[in-house]
Amino acid sequence: IGGNWYVDGDHDRVEIVPRRRVVTTAVKELERGYGRDDVTDIVAVVDEGPIGRMDSNLQRLYLAARAATDDLFIVMTATGSQAAPGNAVAASDVVSQVEDAIPGRASVVQAAAPGGLYLDQAALAREKISDDAIIAALEDVRSDDGRRLMDQVFPALAVSFARYC
Repeated sequence: IGGNWYVDGDHDRVEIVPRRRVVTTAVKELERGYGRDDVTDIVAVVDEGPIGRMDSNLQRLYLAARAATDDLFIVMTATGSQAAPGNAVAASDVVSQVEDAIPGRASVVQAAAPGGLYLDQAALAREKISDDAIIAALEDVRSDDGRRLMDQVFPALAVSFARYC
């Protein structure tokens, strides 16, 4: 989508909602007119749960997209599952351990992804929490059997050169 990554780029609309509301939010957006103009729109929904519920949710999304676009749409789906290895640690456990280690118990993690944690920069500034505090908290994250989870921890910055390229 790109609009949030490039200087002077377009302004894509992104909604990040709790899992329990993701399908309902997408359907409401379609019912409000998303997808009705001549500009190509993309609706991406990540769903999880029992197959029956996911099938029902996909049907709801399909019908809403069909009504919003007069049948001019494409649906792509992907499913799969893989049992987590016995030593896997849930991202939510990593977030909990990091936030529990932060002074004042500030909620600073916006999202967890395979590449790391996305931090709420406004909360960090407001609470005067340094990168070093986050790094220390990540270095102390442990698996259920007490082993250190992270081998190396370092801060990263996203940089955009769109204005200069």
